[in-house]
Amino acid sequence: MEKNLEELKLPYGQYTLKLKVTADGYEDSNFSNEVVYTSRPRVEKTSSISIEVYGLIDGVTGVQVYIDDVLVKTVDYTAEGASVPFVIDLTDVNPNDNATHNVRVVAAGEGVPENTSNTVAVYFGEAQIFSVSGEGASNPTLTRGDSAVGLGYTLNADGSITSDFDNCRPWSDITEVTDDKGNVFMRVPKHYTRYTFDENGYKKTEICVQKPDDTWLLNPIFTDGNGVELDYVDIGKYTASGSSSLAKSVSGASPLVNININNMRNACKANGTGYQQYDIWAHVMLQDLFKVEFATTNAQSIMYGYANGNSAAIASGRTDGVLTASGSEISNTDGKHAMKYRGVENWYGNVYQWMDGITVNSLKPYVCKDPTKYVSGSLPADYSAVSYNGVTGGNSRVKKLGYDATNPFVQVPTDLGGSDTTYYCDYGYYSSSTYRVVFVGGSWNSSLYAGPWYFYANNSATNTYSNVGGRLLRRPL
Repeated sequence: MEKNLEELKLPYGQYTLKLKVTADGYEDSNFSNEVVYTSRPRVEKTSSISIEVYGLIDGVTGVQVYIDDVLVKTVDYTAEGASVPFVIDLTDVNPNDNATHNVRVVAAGEGVPENTSNTVAVYFGEAQIFSVSGEGASNPTLTRGDSAVGLGYTLNADGSITSDFDNCRPWSDITEVTDDKGNVFMRVPKHYTRYTFDENGYKKTEICVQKPDDTWLLNPIFTDGNGVELDYVDIGKYTASGSSSLAKSVSGASPLVNININNMRNACKANGTGYQQYDIWAHVMLQDLFKVEFATTNAQSIMYGYANGNSAAIASGRTDGVLTASGSEISNTDGKHAMKYRGVENWYGNVYQWMDGITVNSLKPYVCKDPTKYVSGSLPADYSAVSYNGVTGGNSRVKKLGYDATNPFVQVPTDLGGSDTTYYCDYGYYSSSTYRVVFVGGSWNSSLYAGPWYFYANNSATNTYSNVGGRLLRRPL
């Protein structure tokens, strides 16, 4: 049972709430535990064009808008009900300086108690669109479009990579953060994506930090699993280490392997609310960022990864000395050194990683968007089928990815037969058995099989291997 307390329109201030359950024919229950509730206006960010304000109570006649604690405008308000968002236009006070500012509001009116809303960070500036097209052709090199035209990168001799995207959002906004347990993450801010296809069926991918119109989509990784939008997601910087009791994302640790997908999920969740195992939505999000930045689906032409005939896994932290956002320790080309993409180390190579949120059942992919409902080894109602099937076959490279307009962020192979240098350049395999789980990336000796589009759906939920691990992920729930 849920109750929106804003509908009560309580005068602004702090309240102690407790509940008692009553029912005809039964004695009333004892009071519940006490919780503290603060009644105040609530701001939700929409864009640099406008904000939405909730929780305005009776008596409010105006709303004052503050940017960086400076009053910039006052807007008249007529009561419309606390559950109805009051939209405030910001175009006339937009600094338009391509910077992020703190925005809050204060509700004004005779007899209205002193109050101030939460503060939200709003980026004021041009909504740049970065795109690549031509995905799906045999040549993995993509064509840059929109604001990506003319941008590029340099593969430096020391393994670092200098990228023009270091000054482009959302890439430039990806930051390293550490939680109170010592886990290190790369925080990726919310952004929007649009996929379109040309007359040949080749895909164009566009990325923008704002939502230009309703044709743009939000990857489910930036929701709580039930449609509530999140400002960011934290991707484990390092391959998961620790134990089956508690997975970690720390430097200088051996990867946690010989663990099945269910136990890895539980080890990640043991960190607390919002923690989960790496999933399909995070994986596709990183794939999109990578291909737009480097304009290719041949990832190993940029960074080989620790995948070339090596004999064992390496500990985390090998790229800590790489000072650029992406690059490899010592060499990008020899396959003997760890790589990182936007801080995410060994995104491919070293050990494979279980990928949650997807089950393949008799070649049919099924996905779930709610991380609290992830399971493996069965297909509960929370998992929905995509509109296409996988393909049988092995020892072949991914040639084509499926597209389902109702699940556009599910991008898994539907055709194999490529090569090391054509199409997606990474290995793919499906089993026709039931309830297959998926691992991705590549291991220490995967050679040119490895990469972001490596996809292996041939294991049951109980399988464990010495070269398969995982990665921690956290949503701000």
